Order: sequence, then C-alpha cells, then structure tokens
Amino acid sequence: GAGPPPLLTVQFRKDGQDLRFFSTITTFGTPRDVTIDEMRIECTFPADDATAEFCRALAQAHASSAFTPQATSPTSPPST
Repeated sequence: GAGPPPLLTVQFRKDGQDLRFFSTITTFGTPRDVTIDEMRIECTFPADDATAEFCRALAQAHASSAFTPQATSPTSPPST
C-alpha cells in the first residue's frame, strides 16, 4: 500500500507535549526587483491534530489576554 506522503517535520516538546510542524517556503518566480529576488516567505503549519489543537488553544489564550486600549476623551489643544 501507499505510505504517508513525503514530508519533513520538525518536532518540539512543550510542557511534556510533542508538537510537530512542517513548513513551506515561497519564492517569486520572475521578480523584476533584486530585493524581491532575495525574498523568501516561510510559513509553518501543524503536522498533526494534537499540534493544531495546541496552536488553537494558544492563539485563543493570547487573544483573550491581549491589551485593549481604553477609550479616552479628546484633549483640548495647548493654549498659546
């Protein structure tokens, strides 16, 4: 039978949990600018369901604890 697709993963251990990720690297095929020619964009994705769930929980915890600025009343310009 066919085995799993060829995929190189990186594994981390956080708080006793194994986290597995794979990454993709995007390059631009025919750039007209030397700066874009050197640009590479790497995106990392969970390689299994347990890692995906860990990432969702981490993102949700971060979003709920993010700083939300308080509305302030406008100040009058300084008098001259």
